[in-house]
Amino acid sequence: GNNTARVCCTDNAGTSVGQPHVKLDHTAIASGRALYTDDISLPNMLHGAILRSPHAHARILAIDASAALAINGVRAVLTGDDFERTYGIFPYLRDETVLARDKVRYVGEAVAVVAAESAEIAIAACRAIKVEYEPLPFVLDAFEALRENAPLIHETDYKDRQSADNVANEAILPEFGDLETGFQNAAVTVQGHWHYGGSNHSAIEPHCAIGEWRNDHLRVWSSTQVSNSLKRELAHVLCLREEQVRVTQPKVGGGFGGKSDLFDIEFCAAELSRLTGQPVKILASREEVYALHRGRHPIDYDLELACNNSGQITALKLDAVLNGGAFFSYGFVTRYYALQLLAPLRISAFTGRSRRVYTNTAPCGPKRGHGGPQLNFAVSTAVDEAAEKLGINPMNMLRRNILGAGEQTVNGFVFPSSGIRECMDAVEKASKWQDRYNAMPSGRGLGAAVSYYISGTAYPINPENKVQTTVALDVESNGSLKVRVGSNDIGQGSDTMLAIAVSEIIGFPVSQITVASGDTDLPVDIGAYSSRLTYMSGKAAFRAALA
Repeated sequence: GNNTARVCCTDNAGTSVGQPHVKLDHTAIASGRALYTDDISLPNMLHGAILRSPHAHARILAIDASAALAINGVRAVLTGDDFERTYGIFPYLRDETVLARDKVRYVGEAVAVVAAESAEIAIAACRAIKVEYEPLPFVLDAFEALRENAPLIHETDYKDRQSADNVANEAILPEFGDLETGFQNAAVTVQGHWHYGGSNHSAIEPHCAIGEWRNDHLRVWSSTQVSNSLKRELAHVLCLREEQVRVTQPKVGGGFGGKSDLFDIEFCAAELSRLTGQPVKILASREEVYALHRGRHPIDYDLELACNNSGQITALKLDAVLNGGAFFSYGFVTRYYALQLLAPLRISAFTGRSRRVYTNTAPCGPKRGHGGPQLNFAVSTAVDEAAEKLGINPMNMLRRNILGAGEQTVNGFVFPSSGIRECMDAVEKASKWQDRYNAMPSGRGLGAAVSYYISGTAYPINPENKVQTTVALDVESNGSLKVRVGSNDIGQGSDTMLAIAVSEIIGFPVSQITVASGDTDLPVDIGAYSSRLTYMSGKAAFRAALA
């Protein structure tokens, strides 16, 4: 129970961090007892299915659901007219509708949803819905979308302003260092075009959501990474007060950023439950996972790199074009991440521009750094090409440019510590680099690259969130401790991390600490994204234990 007695630290305090620990949920997961969203079955539960667009771009002229409603077992059908409000992961950039209104913008966009007594009946009812489309010109390639007179994906933007083109947003960096001198004094330059084609997260667990209305309150179970953001947008779209909405996240079978956005199935399950008075579950098929997407952006880079005779990088200039798909998603930040130098290299001068472009493809979003890995691919191969032009071993080329502890990047980012040189030494030895480099058979090669990532963002999805995380500690009647926090453990072990953090301060064995998480009725946390939980929620757990 919620006791307020002060817990005294034991002699074991300070002995948990840095030691190996078994995950708190390992037995439940390994034995199959852990509950994922699709494992939940509520009394009188209906099943939903979504009719998705077969067109990349088309105007919706009419929808006739009469044949679907006539099927035995069908309880309700919803279309775009039933959802007037737009939504978005950023509340100030809402450009998506739950179901398409007026027109569809990519193959797989949701057009109608059915609730029925079984998933099979719901799927059959979707096939019975008749939609009259007027196909429109479409663009799948970002450069085609940038052409003058290209068909507009959105006639107006998220602020209802007239759109002039398909550029969703743009980032132009200032010039850091002296670019002109860096290129003029270069011994070699590398210029080229790099293309990354995009990818999906392909988590083992597909997206799944259950909505249940009870006593004028909504509860949604979802395989989400961002329970509180979902709660906020459910309240907005369904015209509710936030205190009427509760979101619970069961176990998640893989996220990788792909479940840190908001999806049509969550809103549809909620509204269908309100309409029918019964719980409604919607489970996405594997094909639908790719339609929902939010995967890694296809990005094209035009890059120019300059180096002096000793192999030091004197200048780097980038121009990036991102294929963002049909909606905004996390594009507000991806445009910057696409210019994020993830190679820890000493670069004397740097500038860049990125443009995220709307196309008639599934929306791209936050897959593991969403922009940074694509840039590192381009920069790393350019450095490798420069090394070959200079006749320098690529491993030595990297060593000459590696930033050390206490140094900072050209734009002022400080490296407080760095073990990259030692890492490179170990890799060089273990891979037998010196023996294998330039000794591979025809068609085989060996290259070297380095990377890092900024782990632990302090930036909230919604800047209005004054509190990012709150951790509460309860003393249970049996003498154990319970950690309560609304954070999302998506398999990365954040619940175990919180228990270790508390154990480190108080000295209780980790085995005597339980963690309640993944529910918006718990103290607030804004989600599992950008590796923030150890940095933010872990700090809160430390402070709670010290209180």
